[in-house]
Amino acid sequence: MLMQLYDSLEDSYSVREQYDKLITMLKEEYEATPDESIQQWYQQ
Repeated sequence: MLMQLYDSLEDSYSVREQYDKLITMLKEEYEATPDESIQQWYQQ
């Protein structure tokens, strides 16, 4: 997952940017939210 790569590089800005893009895309295209496992990973 791209967010994990950015996290390993300690690039928190890019992690946040990718997470925001994911939320937007899922909401617009599928009226959904990220999987619970992704949400939990992001909150850590």
